[in-house]
Amino acid sequence: MSPDHYSKPEASDPNYTLVREEPVIVKEAMANGRLAPGGTPEADRLATTGGITSDALAIGAALAQDWAHIVLSGAVTVAQLTSNTQARALHVDPDEFDHLSIPADRY
Repeated sequence: MSPDHYSKPEASDPNYTLVREEPVIVKEAMANGRLAPGGTPEADRLATTGGITSDALAIGAALAQDWAHIVLSGAVTVAQLTSNTQARALHVDPDEFDHLSIPADRY
């Protein structure tokens, strides 16, 4: 089919289905430490409000995405791993993170 005859389906279309053949692995869920405890005051505040640590919040946000098949924690100590595992049952509204985003050219 030529590009002239192809139109990308809209996600709002009830017949739209996203099919991924390859797993998506999230490698930087904590933004190179920016979302680790003490990395960003805004992330720490949001996590504290939820009663968890900011690393668990960041990993939980990544795990909440239906397109994320694997989320790597990057933990190197038992304490970090213990903190990261708080994210397992976390339900996060991704809209709450909009103010934490950084444009790619500034990251």
